[in-house]
Amino acid sequence: MSKKGILALSVVIGLGGIFFYSKHQTQAPFVKSIELTAPVLSASSIDIVMDPQRLLDDPNLSTVEVLASLNKIKAQCRKMNGDFSAQIKQIHQIIIEALEQSLKDGKTVRELLAYEGQYTTHYNGFDDLLLKAQVNLAREKLTITSDVSVLANWQGLEVIKGFNQDVITSIVTSMGGMTSERPAMTMKFEVKPDITTDDVALLLSNQDNFNTYLDTFIQIENTAAISPSMLFVAIATQLPIEDFTLEANAKTFTVNDVALAIRNQLPSEYIAVLLNNTTAYDEFPAFIQDRDGAGIDDRGGTYYNLADVAVSEFDLATLKLLADKGVKPTNEPGIFTAMDIALLNLPENQEELNGDNGLNQYIDTLTYLKKQGYKAHGVAMERANAENEVHFLPPYLVGFRFTTPITGLGLEEVISGIELIDGSASIVPAAIDDSLISQAIIAADERKQQLAAQRQPCGRIEQDLHDAQQFATPQSMVEIVKSLMKQEVDVGAELNRIDPALITVWHQELLYQNQRNEAASIENEFMDLIKQSRVDEAVIYASTYQLTQSETDFLLRHVVKDESLAVVWLSRMLPIKPSGLSMFSGLPLNKWQSLQDEKFDFALEDTWGNDLFTVAAQKSVEHVDWLLKYGLKPNMAMVGLDPFDLALEDSYKQQKLTQATIRLSQFVDKIEPSHLARIARLKVFFPEEYQALISINKQFMVTDGVEMNQYRQVKMYF
Repeated sequence: MSKKGILALSVVIGLGGIFFYSKHQTQAPFVKSIELTAPVLSASSIDIVMDPQRLLDDPNLSTVEVLASLNKIKAQCRKMNGDFSAQIKQIHQIIIEALEQSLKDGKTVRELLAYEGQYTTHYNGFDDLLLKAQVNLAREKLTITSDVSVLANWQGLEVIKGFNQDVITSIVTSMGGMTSERPAMTMKFEVKPDITTDDVALLLSNQDNFNTYLDTFIQIENTAAISPSMLFVAIATQLPIEDFTLEANAKTFTVNDVALAIRNQLPSEYIAVLLNNTTAYDEFPAFIQDRDGAGIDDRGGTYYNLADVAVSEFDLATLKLLADKGVKPTNEPGIFTAMDIALLNLPENQEELNGDNGLNQYIDTLTYLKKQGYKAHGVAMERANAENEVHFLPPYLVGFRFTTPITGLGLEEVISGIELIDGSASIVPAAIDDSLISQAIIAADERKQQLAAQRQPCGRIEQDLHDAQQFATPQSMVEIVKSLMKQEVDVGAELNRIDPALITVWHQELLYQNQRNEAASIENEFMDLIKQSRVDEAVIYASTYQLTQSETDFLLRHVVKDESLAVVWLSRMLPIKPSGLSMFSGLPLNKWQSLQDEKFDFALEDTWGNDLFTVAAQKSVEHVDWLLKYGLKPNMAMVGLDPFDLALEDSYKQQKLTQATIRLSQFVDKIEPSHLARIARLKVFFPEEYQALISINKQFMVTDGVEMNQYRQVKMYF
């Protein structure tokens, strides 16, 4: 088994504030009815059936009214998208509940899988939903919580590496009381390698909650939950077998604890002790299944009992122990068998083989399964002038294996003798009937159709918004730029003639190509110095070597975050211009002032001639005034969108004439066609704001013949 990396405990505490859990809802008792769950959408959401096309075609609606309605639909669509996973889960839950009840009624897995053909896969396969139902039923027999407050009542948690009372208190204080069915994020921890007698005594002092499982982001290797019983299993080999036996005999364990022991490859004598103190050792293990997102490292999919887990670990001794207790590995021809599990968990290469002992372990387990009559699912593919190639392909397990990758491991002889299951064992599909499963599938399909109908207006909402505003799509802008780049024309002049917004797309396309070409030769030494805030060394580097374009951009992005790096920026030898100034757009004015205090020069232009007024125009009049006070003036003669163009676009976006637009209008000596086109847009959509603008300067009046701009500033790549 591959070992996962350990995340520092401080990260857990630091991330505590970002774990959001939905309140766990206790499910009502199951009723045999197709009305299994709440509506897919809340009542407030069901109103999203307005057809955007009807709005666009309605002659009684003004352009402004259409735009307002479309934006309302877009907001509702955004909310629907945010709720989409919950809606899908509700649809799945209809079938899961039916499967749970059917399992309780004594239906077999084979009988239930016969209904698979009636189900159309909707993000999860039918077998995934069946697995979820099995896990749910297994969990009902356990004491499980997802509230980390339980940690305050547990003793002996110091066996987890990095845990102490201060850490536990911090976790409980920051996240106690919050619960969820599945953790939003998981973090794995190791147990201490030097457990003391006092640690063990404290852990075993958990009496009433020894078998209480915490199913949350705190995990240890090979299991999706923790409990005092699991922690005891995790430290088992640090105790002599005599001491372990003495302590274990005073406790009771579940199959989940034993599954962890098998996964941790505990010696068979330890596992035997656990089995002797496990009453229901033939139960379905709940915390070792991978398809529900537990993150357990298994290639072999579903494990119906402890024997299946033992097969996946090639633990022959435990297989025999379990056989003596009447627990045998799964053998379901047409579904999956223990031989399938074994084949899927074989090593990928020699490095994973673990020497001769490992080889013998695999051979002995496969030989045992063959003698017990286990076969594998697969097909022998005939190949011309070569040996037949076998595809091991279990129908309901993730992944498949060829004999070819297994060659070279010394397993060819034992594998070549594995019998394949013929097609006669395949599950016969069930016809649609009045059974609970058929009716649940029908109900789920109805809900899917309802959800699809309610989401249908969202499919074109962005295009409809473009159409209603008479904006070209970003993709069409890219196509215009790329087309001109292939022609023998002055690309910049031609794009600026059409609309200066296309210049921005052109620049981004050029920048994208340049960065892609430079990516292979980026120097990392300087970037590492900046990342580590090694300012003095970075100054020496920047004053000794000319920084590349990528290094220059990287430095400026960090300077705006940490003004102490401004000295590095000022020390550059043969400085080149940055490729953009967008990193300034997120800075509040006080950060601009802090940079000035560090002697940062705001008379800054990027590679394309854009100055900081192009940023300030879309932020606030205070930013514009700050630059004016600094002694700068906006460049209104530049190629591309000038500050007044951008301010007008921002006014349109804000649906209000901004003060930055008013201030920058004072510096417009020549009214460009691009200015008039954007003013015309204000006139059409927000006539009151247009009137406010022309009341300041009559030169900004536009005649009815002036077309509003089709193109606007877009950010395609960065």
